[in-house]
Amino acid sequence: MVGCNKNTGKSVTIKWCIENFQFCWHKTGERLESPLFNVDFISGTFWRLWLYPRGEDDGEYLSFYLFREEGGPEVVDVDFELFLIVTESFYESPGENLNWYSFKIHQREGLEYFASRWEVFAPKEAQNDTFVLRLGCRILNRERDGFGDSVQVLVTRIGKERICGTEIFDDVIDRDPHSNKDIEVKSMLEDEPLININLSYIKESLVIKIRPVSCKKIKYAICKITVIKNWGKESPIKHVRSWIGGIKADIWRYCVLLPETESLKPDLKTDKALTDKTFFVHYDFAFSTGEMVAICGLEECVRYIKTLNVSFDQYWDINIKTAKSALDALVENYRSRSFVDVNVKTKTKTFPAHKAILCARSPKFKSIIEANIREVKFPYLRDSNNFEDLFLFLYTDNVGIPSLKPALKLHKLSFSINLEPLKTYCRNILTAHLNSVSAVAMLRFACFYRDIPLKTSVENYIAKNYELVISSTNWEVFADKPEFRKEVIFMKYKKQMTVSWS
Repeated sequence: MVGCNKNTGKSVTIKWCIENFQFCWHKTGERLESPLFNVDFISGTFWRLWLYPRGEDDGEYLSFYLFREEGGPEVVDVDFELFLIVTESFYESPGENLNWYSFKIHQREGLEYFASRWEVFAPKEAQNDTFVLRLGCRILNRERDGFGDSVQVLVTRIGKERICGTEIFDDVIDRDPHSNKDIEVKSMLEDEPLININLSYIKESLVIKIRPVSCKKIKYAICKITVIKNWGKESPIKHVRSWIGGIKADIWRYCVLLPETESLKPDLKTDKALTDKTFFVHYDFAFSTGEMVAICGLEECVRYIKTLNVSFDQYWDINIKTAKSALDALVENYRSRSFVDVNVKTKTKTFPAHKAILCARSPKFKSIIEANIREVKFPYLRDSNNFEDLFLFLYTDNVGIPSLKPALKLHKLSFSINLEPLKTYCRNILTAHLNSVSAVAMLRFACFYRDIPLKTSVENYIAKNYELVISSTNWEVFADKPEFRKEVIFMKYKKQMTVSWS
């Protein structure tokens, strides 16, 4: 076995960070183990922390222990304390000093009633999607002959997945108890749904059923359902259901009175009554299959946390408060497909989106999307990858383009939907990729699409690098076109005239 850090000071503090702790599937009596760590000043021994998320005997408490693994002398004396690091105010709860213990190999010592689950989940940070439970164990050097204190950071990440979506039930057929219209909640690229959600209206009651389908691998799940009525001023109906182990069928009923037909407002365009008897059903299904990532060592933890693109204050005592920006919220809605209300279809693929975003960003979309339309077709667009980049830009103002070819295709697409910001974005990339080989082809491209700023940039480049451009193999391809050849040569002439007059 190999240890994680050297620690030869007066003490070593082990900080164990458990990501997504709320998705622990462990039942009472089942434990979660930390990554292995060593303590050099105790004869090079090896240890783990054991946590029982729902207690060893009492499900209302967490049980927490220090456990000795194999290695080192048969018996060692240890002085240690266990504590909870409260993330909301960034302080350590008073540690339980357990004094000296003589540890044998495979022996554990600790607290059966370490902390109540209420104490753990009460802080605001515990309500976040990225909740990190932080536990501590301070092991003291009995000889006290070292210098300073050392810290080891351990990370255990519980894997989770989240699926969100919104469905609209706006007619009698949708609410018919015999229609069996199901919302299929499934992961991308999966054929079978994990669960089905069924909504019906029976005897002045809204009935929602949750049925498991293909979810045997799920160990913990939570489903949040919000029903918004398109009439009245009542608060939305909210229902939350969680499962440890297998997901079981769930059914719940709420009294909901539909509005009278006479109260419906007329549609000014069609002179027909608007369908006010509409339900918006939003679901948020999150689950864990029991997969975990274990990391130890400060450098490894820092490297890992950087890959997550999250703040370090969840792992160390740095009180940096950050709030989600409007752009972050838009990106999250795009990736989760939450509250989508229109489908954009190409030759090969369908893209769920939001009308408000499309119309605000593109005059082309605004001209073809009507208030009650749910589908927009672009049959002449076959390259779905370009359309994915387009939608990413619509929501984020950014898109990763690795090479020149995708930028050219995206530039064409930006002209077809008249999206000026994307034109500028692609134009900058194309200009940055200008060279003696691509300049002539880029000039033809700019002329064909009447992109004046791009054409000006290319002309300036050719004028400055005329000898290189006309000597390239690319020039031979276009040299047989007299008008185009004349225009390129004229650029050189203009350059010479400018120099002579100056």
